[in-house]
Parts: sequence; structure tokens; C-alpha cells
Amino acid sequence: MKLAECRVFPFPERGYTLDAVVQDRITTRSVRGGRMMAFLFLGLFLAFVVGVFGGLLGFPQVVVGVIPLGFLLPAAVLLHLRTPPCLCSSCHPATRKTWAAIESTTVRQGLFVVCDVCQRYAYTREVERP
Repeated sequence: MKLAECRVFPFPERGYTLDAVVQDRITTRSVRGGRMMAFLFLGLFLAFVVGVFGGLLGFPQVVVGVIPLGFLLPAAVLLHLRTPPCLCSSCHPATRKTWAAIESTTVRQGLFVVCDVCQRYAYTREVERP
């Protein structure tokens, strides 16, 4: 998915403008995280297959070595996927994370990082569905 194709929902409060620098950083990280999840799934599948064949061929060390991969790799990736702390690109204080409505018909909520000083926001692509 290209960055230009990623939909950015507007912050619902009046007077707030999009912080393009922070938005590009968050969107790039989110797209990279999606790719990481695909590679993680493929890697865990291959580790499972190697573990099964190692066990069938009589190599229990391979099975014991593959089991920690099933826990450590997803934990490491999940820590990397969360929204990073962001600084406002114009006045540089730390932004706050806040949930706000992104669709009035379905009452979906989206996570935004907001700078209250200069009233700028960025959409984090995290969605909470009711």
C-alpha cells in the first residue's frame, strides 16, 4: 500500500489542522508494521514446519529451539507496532493521544495524536470498533 493511498480521517474538533510531518512518520511506520506482520506469519509458519520435521526425524533439539520463537518473535513485533511517542513538528512539545469519532454513522473511534498548543493533529490508523 502506498502512502498516498492511506486514508487520513480529520480530527473532529474545529480549528485543528493536519501535521503532515508527524502524519507521514506514523503512516510510514504503520505500513512497515503491516509488512512485518506478513513476514512474521511466514516466518512462524516455516519455524513450525521445521519443528515438525525435526521432531519426526528424531531431533528434539530442533523442536525445543523452535518453541521459543513462537513466543518471542510476536512479542517483539507487537512492541514495535504500537504508536510511537510523537513531538509536534512546529512547537516540539510531546503530543497527547486521544480517541475521537471518525464516522458518525457507525460511531467508530480513531486514535489521534494532538498538540493542543498549536492545534495540530495526526491520525494513527488505530481504530476502535463498537
